[in-house]
Amino acid sequence: MTVKLAKVDEVYEMVSSGYGNLEFALEMFYEGREKIIGARDIFRFDMNDYLTGVDEFSVLVENLEDLGVEFPDEVLDIQNMIENTSDKWNELHGEFENLGVSPMRDRI
Repeated sequence: MTVKLAKVDEVYEMVSSGYGNLEFALEMFYEGREKIIGARDIFRFDMNDYLTGVDEFSVLVENLEDLGVEFPDEVLDIQNMIENTSDKWNELHGEFENLGVSPMRDRI
């Protein structure tokens, strides 16, 4: 005659749930890692036009100042976009640092 203890079933359920939870956590981790890699690649490679635009904007501002003309509204709009984008840039860079990830390196 086999005796089945209720505690065995309870412990089995606890232990087996750990395996399933870890599988789910690993899946989430791998998905998150891929998203972090994607964000890092955008930061590293897709922001080149923006950086060039910031440099060109500096030259444009210098030229307008040399001419002594008032900045058109469009120039002020660009300046605001650069300031807002700079805030986002710093925020993203800080988030990478918080994770211990260098946005300028190949590996995370």
